[in-house]
Amino acid sequence: ACIFSMARMNVSPSSSNTTSAPAAKPATKPESKPAAKPSAGEDIDGPAKDAAGTGTPTADAGKDTGSSNQSNAQPVITDDTDADIAALTGLKGRKITIDPGHGGNDSGAIGPTGVMEKSVTLRIANELRRLLVAEGATVYMTRTTDTEVSPKGANASDIEELQARCDVANNTKSDIFVSIHMDSFSSSAAKGTTGYYYSLGSQRSRDLADKVRQGVIDQIGTQSRGTQSSNFYVVKHTDMPATLAELAFITNAHEEQLLSNAQYQMKLAEAIARAIGRYFSGN
Repeated sequence: ACIFSMARMNVSPSSSNTTSAPAAKPATKPESKPAAKPSAGEDIDGPAKDAAGTGTPTADAGKDTGSSNQSNAQPVITDDTDADIAALTGLKGRKITIDPGHGGNDSGAIGPTGVMEKSVTLRIANELRRLLVAEGATVYMTRTTDTEVSPKGANASDIEELQARCDVANNTKSDIFVSIHMDSFSSSAAKGTTGYYYSLGSQRSRDLADKVRQGVIDQIGTQSRGTQSSNFYVVKHTDMPATLAELAFITNAHEEQLLSNAQYQMKLAEAIARAIGRYFSGN
């Protein structure tokens, strides 16, 4: 999710479709990342264009350039993955909204070889949902397919799309909101993982953002770009602890390769699931 930072006035939340079973509605728009562009005091798209829309729950289920310490070794997914997640406490009964950045007409950032942010965020989010639901959490997805979240679809304004994403979490009274994005920058040298939370938000939002960021770094070895405060729309207009995670730079050739790899996508989902488990268990 690139950083499309747009600062605009607040919009009242729109209705969202939610369910507490394995089916959930996703919808998120990415932002352009080179640098959050706040106008009017708030970044509507944060490091990724967020779209506002509706979603349904499922119950079974920064920005500087730098170098990264990523390993070239390809991770191996084992049957112990679910067992490891199961070892975490605090997920059962929790209501979690997952927001795959971008979607529909909004591709988000695009990598050197054409990999689109919207596709990667969706794959990771769907796998994350599976892991969380398996541990008893009720998961609400802003989108589960390649589409906008707002009922207005491609005709929605940026604010309407972003608010629709917030509505999914607010209307379902979710315990946390996690927006997944890929970073981008004009320089292909930029790389690493960043966690964002609302600048005037709670310590719990910062803690959530920090745990997700660290979890990703521990899992795939990306460079840490820190946990940063922001005015991104989706973390500002959600009523619960929220974070927008920029997992890696899709505009960096090496990181694009990792992000487009199915096994790394699964590892990223696992990392976020574990981070959420640690957040709820207080570890």
